[in-house]
Amino acid sequence: EVIHSSTPAANETSAIETVEKMAIEAKDFVVESASSLIHKVGELMRQAMQTLQELMKSDDKSVNNSTVVEETPAPKRKPSKKKSKKSALDSRLTLTRGKMEDSSDLRDQPGVVSRFFSSIEIKYQYYLDRLTPFTSIRWLICLVFNALFVARMVYLQGFYIVTYALYIYYLNLFLLFLTPSIDPQLMDDDDDGPVLPSKGNEEFRPFMRRLPEFKFWHSALKACLFAIGCTFFEFFNVPVFWPILVLYFIILFCLTMKRQIMHMIKYRYIPFTVGKPKMAGKEDSGKVVMG
Repeated sequence: EVIHSSTPAANETSAIETVEKMAIEAKDFVVESASSLIHKVGELMRQAMQTLQELMKSDDKSVNNSTVVEETPAPKRKPSKKKSKKSALDSRLTLTRGKMEDSSDLRDQPGVVSRFFSSIEIKYQYYLDRLTPFTSIRWLICLVFNALFVARMVYLQGFYIVTYALYIYYLNLFLLFLTPSIDPQLMDDDDDGPVLPSKGNEEFRPFMRRLPEFKFWHSALKACLFAIGCTFFEFFNVPVFWPILVLYFIILFCLTMKRQIMHMIKYRYIPFTVGKPKMAGKEDSGKVVMG
């Protein structure tokens, strides 16, 4: 009886020890991978900051050059010697009208706070427009901020719920990036509507996404900055067993990607535009006759 009662307790202790060992190994693996990521990202950050400083210098020069405007002096008019009652009345009327117009202008003018935020919004949009053609630099900046977020999470040993929510949002953005803007399932009913090319001989049509690449990058960067801001508030540090979240995210990713791949196979489309085919004429095989 003593032997039978002691064996279940030994099995439970051995199971707990194995789970603790697995958790310790996973933690060491995450710490090592995060440290290697930080070393690699440091070099990429230097390159990105150098390019951004060059862009900002060129922008400041262009803004300073555009603000310089030549002013031409207005020609002086000779004062008229003749004065009448009508001219005096007209001058009084113009003064009162000018005062009324000035007061209405002051009412219509925006406040200091609105002008401050509008100027910030204009500058923000200006730099976004400047970064639009530099796709690799934009995604490098996003990767740098993601690496900073992962390093902060590993350093604090918490905020696993914030990390899980961030990468679930990334998965949703990625699925919208892969889906076409017009659902092919709705186009099956309408025969007159545009159809995706299924053969190589058909007309070239680039893949129109539901979420464009620039909006994908912009939303991903804003979400990462918001997640970094959440790490400064202890309210978001909900205690959870993080290996379960990792396992659940992997299962969810596999299921959603399987569904997306089956949708691509069913409607015969590829979510990437390889390149527009170049038209070339036939080679001239005739003989040249010299006159």
